[in-house]
Amino acid sequence: LMLSPDSGLMPVGINLQVSHLNSTSAGKVIGKVTPVKTGKTLHVWQIEMNDDEGKPLCFGTLSVFIKKI
Repeated sequence: LMLSPDSGLMPVGINLQVSHLNSTSAGKVIGKVTPVKTGKTLHVWQIEMNDDEGKPLCFGTLSVFIKKI
């Protein structure tokens, strides 16, 4: 889901909650973002980050207000 510059809408972050579970110093970090709710004025996204062996590094949620401009 993407907002184009001419849509008349602007995303405004209202909440970000993140738990850092593990660290890594080598290899790749793979992120997966999943929409939980994509309404007209509120979007909630789930974020998962793992290393290239599948070990969880970070888990979070992001809430975004969709503002008319």
